[in-house]
Amino acid sequence: MINNVLSAYYFNPLKPKNMPWNETIKAYTIHWVVKGTINFEIDSEKIHLCSGQIVICPPGSDLTMSFDKDIEVIYSVATFEGDLSFLKATPFGKPIILSTIESELLLQFFYTATQYYSEEVTEPDLESVRRYAVSLLATFLLRLNVKNSKFERMLFQQTSKTVTQANDQKITFEIKQYLMEHISESISLTALSESLGVSVNTAMHVFRNNVGMGIIAYFNKLKIEKAMQLIDEGELSFRTISERLGFESPEYFSRVFKKQTGMTPTDYAKQQSKWSGCLASLFM
Repeated sequence: MINNVLSAYYFNPLKPKNMPWNETIKAYTIHWVVKGTINFEIDSEKIHLCSGQIVICPPGSDLTMSFDKDIEVIYSVATFEGDLSFLKATPFGKPIILSTIESELLLQFFYTATQYYSEEVTEPDLESVRRYAVSLLATFLLRLNVKNSKFERMLFQQTSKTVTQANDQKITFEIKQYLMEHISESISLTALSESLGVSVNTAMHVFRNNVGMGIIAYFNKLKIEKAMQLIDEGELSFRTISERLGFESPEYFSRVFKKQTGMTPTDYAKQQSKWSGCLASLFM
């Protein structure tokens, strides 16, 4: 199966170079022409890729790309690692025409995968994005194989399982996004689940299975990590930090802080101040 997505780019529009572009493929690569046409030469075999078509190249392929003059091109490319021996019915190095569902699934993959390489995605979300992108790509490849395979029943079962995993990753990622967006508030699980379009029980079950803790516990963890950052900056009082992060009272904030870190906000601030002083003394 797919181990990791190494890169993903969505060019809209692509600005073609005048000269052909050459490389030796080092990992599995999907080339998708969303609009326009691109000429490929893969291991000396020439193919002409049109809108709605992809070509999958295995590692070690020699690839040349060239473009027709004055044709607008929207193009996506992704590289990934894994064991694709299960794709016995999917042709490599050959044009593959995508159905509407397959195109939508591939578009969702590129939308998700390109977020993984974006600076806008915060550190806690990176692993969720990566795992969701991998699940989407695996689902897409399995769909292609099902379409061309004699063993449709077996592969359909694999696809269904992967679809469920991908959907669970999507829910988990969206929950994390919701929590980050509402970190300065007090949330309800009902409001959260309604915004995602799932039941409270589904949200709680999926999140705990994927993250290893409950939604509220994770939310408080995010809040305390933010509180520690604000305390380190030393510009705000504990009461102001408590209010800014949506705690009902400074006392409750202190209890949650101690439960998460093993010390009160005051003890943490003193420890940081002492540590900063020790560091400063090293340079005096």
